[in-house]
Amino acid sequence: MKRKAVLVGLVAACAAASFFGSRALSEKLAPPPGGCSLDCFGPQLALTSRQRRQCAASDKVFEQRRSALTVTLAERQAKLMEVLRKPDPGRAEVDRALDAVSEIQAALQRAVVDHLLALKSVLTADQQKALFDSLGRHLCGCAGPGMGAAGCQPEGAASHEEGQCPMSGRSGRAEGSQ
Repeated sequence: MKRKAVLVGLVAACAAASFFGSRALSEKLAPPPGGCSLDCFGPQLALTSRQRRQCAASDKVFEQRRSALTVTLAERQAKLMEVLRKPDPGRAEVDRALDAVSEIQAALQRAVVDHLLALKSVLTADQQKALFDSLGRHLCGCAGPGMGAAGCQPEGAASHEEGQCPMSGRSGRAEGSQ
């Protein structure tokens, strides 16, 4: 009995520590009210307070749009999985469900591009160059969607020298190795 009480106490203490620890960490990492998504670039962009306010307003609109699209995407992915789980789904039915998922994924990509264009409109030419050079370098080293920052290439994949990434806007080449 005493052992059971100690075990329950330890589990409760661990749960409480985990809950409060994760809550404190998420509050510490959350952007301040009125924060701007471009703040993650730090001093590289040297945003003015006016640019930060404009950025924060655009972020709010984008987040609402992104949230709605994400909900719809989850629903359509669930429908696709429902179709795929059928014992013998017809190809036409699978294609319709897949097209519905692709449609929302494309809408999400458009939303991101629209947001980038809105953010770009509040930046100076030098800030725009710094932003897109940084984004290009981030995308250049990756093998595919969701792979993270540069340096995530699969083993054996060619890498680009600094300034030679065809996506960074710094290379004179129109094409490049992966």
